[in-house]
Amino acid sequence: MLLWEENYLNINQFLNVVCTQIRYRPARNEIANELKAHLLEIKDELLAQGIEESIAEENAVQRMGKAEEIGKQLNKIHRPRINWILIIVTAIFIFLGVVNLINKQIITHNGYIGKIFKYIILGIGAGVIVYLLDYKKIKKYSWHIYIIATLVMLLTFMGVGYKINERIYIRIFSIYFSPSEIAVPLYLISFAGYMTDINSKKALNQVLKILLLEVMPLILLKIGCSIEGIAILSIAYFIYGCEIILHTEDKVKRKYTVFCLILLIGILSFSKSIMVDTNNISVEDKKMAIIKNDIMKNSKFVGETETSCFKENELFICGQSNYTFLYIIGKMGILFGMILIILIVVIIATIIYILRNIKDVYGKYLVIGAGVSLIFELTTNVIMNVSDNVIFKVNFPFLTDGLIYFVINCICIAIILAVYRRKDIYMYNNCEYQNK
Repeated sequence: MLLWEENYLNINQFLNVVCTQIRYRPARNEIANELKAHLLEIKDELLAQGIEESIAEENAVQRMGKAEEIGKQLNKIHRPRINWILIIVTAIFIFLGVVNLINKQIITHNGYIGKIFKYIILGIGAGVIVYLLDYKKIKKYSWHIYIIATLVMLLTFMGVGYKINERIYIRIFSIYFSPSEIAVPLYLISFAGYMTDINSKKALNQVLKILLLEVMPLILLKIGCSIEGIAILSIAYFIYGCEIILHTEDKVKRKYTVFCLILLIGILSFSKSIMVDTNNISVEDKKMAIIKNDIMKNSKFVGETETSCFKENELFICGQSNYTFLYIIGKMGILFGMILIILIVVIIATIIYILRNIKDVYGKYLVIGAGVSLIFELTTNVIMNVSDNVIFKVNFPFLTDGLIYFVINCICIAIILAVYRRKDIYMYNNCEYQNK
């Protein structure tokens, strides 16, 4: 029998013994705080019965059981969680993206091979850093992140960059990107922090503040012609509101019900923007519609579409980054399109599963933001590629060419994995919405 089991322990000694059995160090503080709260509660009950403080503390520790055994049990539970399904599916998408870039190199001779190493190093490197960081530390910088996102969007109105198809693109060295590509994820991260701090006693003031902060990005994105950015933020805001309605007091529920209805009306109104206006369609879109119909009607189950329309316009399709999914069907066959759709379904199901298992409110909001962005782009891009009634300029995550876009996608996946990795560490803190 060990020495600490032969003698009585005080609370601090008990916690030290428990924590030495837990190998995952980031989990120790959370577990120690939770156990200490229970021990102090028992101690206070004993003190109220007139028992001396030292004896009350020893009895409280004895009631908890053997410290070493408790530590071993907690060590089995509190380990980093790795969602291999999401990692494997992401790896498959990255592999297909690399294949797509190699194929573009063969067709266009534009140096895509060099981009592959740049994409992988920067994208996966950024993802690994985010994955290893404690996501809880980001929360205190929510306001700073919001300001940075707004400044990025203001570049659209400062005459910086180049206008392509009514969109502003910024160039840094040889890298082009749209401000909304960076601003939208930053807005989602910042609002995850704001939404976590909902306080029912100051509900009205907070609702007005959050409405103001959420409307501003929508206005900037509308002026910047980023309809997909508006849709992503609107859907995320709507889900945030629904979460609050389900987990807060009646006073807050009523106000956020109105808030969600306003957002729903906004989403429906903006949805009209994705429908084709037959009186105002560009020559490029008309050409793409003809090619799309040809591929969908004549594509093989496996293998390249052999129609003259596809062969003559392969270079044109290859250059349309929004139509990577369609190009894969035309180049490789319907089977590969079906595989991509199955992978999309797996990603959606995995993100929903992760959401259902996250107890930490801030972590859940981060997963909602990153998940909405990925799911919206994956599903909308497929619909855009196969439908004749929707022209919505949305890229396909990991498959569409673009360094900044690739890095952002890697970070979104990393955020989801980082939250899931610590789901058992933060299972005690912030499990319920604050009612201060």
